[in-house]
Amino acid sequence: MTELGFDVDDAAFREDRARYEDLFEFAPVSYVITDPAGSILEASRTAGTLLGVDRDRLVGKPITIFVPVENRRQFRRTLLGLAHSRSEAEWELELETRDGRRFHAQVNAARSLGGGLRWMIQDVGERVENEHRLRTLASALEERVLERTDELERERARLMAIVEQMPGGLLVVEKPSGRVLTMNEQAQDVLGPVAHLDATSPLGRVLEGDAAVSERVELVTPDGAACTLRVSARPVRDRLGRITAGVLIFEEITEQEARQRAERDFVTNAAHELQSPIAAITSAVEVLQAGAKEAPERDLFIEHIEREAQRLVRLTRALLTLSRAQTELEEPRTEVVDLCPMLEAIVGRMEPADDVVITVACPVDLALVANRELLEQLISNVVRNAVKYTESGSIRLEGRLHDGAAEVRVVDTGVGISADALPRVAERFYREDVTREGFGLGLAIVQASLYAMGGELEVASEGIGRGTTVTMTLPLGAKLVAR
Repeated sequence: MTELGFDVDDAAFREDRARYEDLFEFAPVSYVITDPAGSILEASRTAGTLLGVDRDRLVGKPITIFVPVENRRQFRRTLLGLAHSRSEAEWELELETRDGRRFHAQVNAARSLGGGLRWMIQDVGERVENEHRLRTLASALEERVLERTDELERERARLMAIVEQMPGGLLVVEKPSGRVLTMNEQAQDVLGPVAHLDATSPLGRVLEGDAAVSERVELVTPDGAACTLRVSARPVRDRLGRITAGVLIFEEITEQEARQRAERDFVTNAAHELQSPIAAITSAVEVLQAGAKEAPERDLFIEHIEREAQRLVRLTRALLTLSRAQTELEEPRTEVVDLCPMLEAIVGRMEPADDVVITVACPVDLALVANRELLEQLISNVVRNAVKYTESGSIRLEGRLHDGAAEVRVVDTGVGISADALPRVAERFYREDVTREGFGLGLAIVQASLYAMGGELEVASEGIGRGTTVTMTLPLGAKLVAR
């Protein structure tokens, strides 16, 4: 019984051993047993195949020979540490077969029951290669993403620059929230930082599917000024045709409309002013043609025609000067102008009332670069107005350098200007006192000429009978020259 039992146990043992030997020999992982010094005591078939040496010929060889020469010193230190350690160690390293092929291996080493070392070696070259390829692809993808991000940022910056530098306002609003998605600086200046939508406004209608083309819209800006806009708006739709936003562009035409009104008024007023002398000349010619042949009578009508013709000449010259100043036709012809001699020459041509004294106060070395004819015309117009409306007292012409600009002031003690009329004195054909001779173009020409030269006009008066001060300023941009 005992003998039979021993035989049964021995057979089972041999069966288990054979099974474990098969696992050892044919496992996908290579197994190697070494002594503490690293000499191979036993190796699996897969280990021989992996290392490029027949399994029987592996026995007795040091495992170190399969480590590249340049890494052997570090491997020996690791081996020495394993011989005195009770824990497992796992790491990756590069191994080299006997035919010189190198590969990445994952190694697991631990002390065996017999006091040696048990090694599990697995070729992870493919995994390492895949990881390397994956890292390369990830790096390339990251680089491409960064390039695309930079490209998108550049496109966004370019788009924002275009939006900000548009000559008109741009507003994009989300539907249905009404949230402002994009708003350029021009739109903020007119509409304020937060645009209030009205269902009847072009943008409000656009969010409901309507469209607006060159609509005229009047509104009040955040600072309380009246403003007129020319507005166009369209809805923004997604791929399914649903409205997701509305885009509105506009052009401020407040000044343009004011200019058009002024042009219409100009034509009307010019026609009216031309009508009077033409009618007078026509009447005088008719009388002469009807038989006024006596010398005294004939001379009277001829003088009348001459007077009205001169009036037409002055009006035409004034209109031409104003037109040339406004179209800046005079600007290219500039020269150095000595201001003091010009002021004295202008005063010398004036014929003030007997009780009026005209004086000039100006540094002799003050000069500027400007169009001489235009400058002389605008100063003459101001002085001529002062002479016309000053019956006693004084008229003083002052020239000076002030805050980097040439400043010419004409100060009189004349009839003055009422508070109601003061804002309109530079309007074309405006005359506070229609009983006095003139066309109401003097200060209009002065203002237009100064504007063409980059200057400014300021008219001040404390009221009727308190005199008037007219200040003409030409900035440093007019090329002041100290001589």
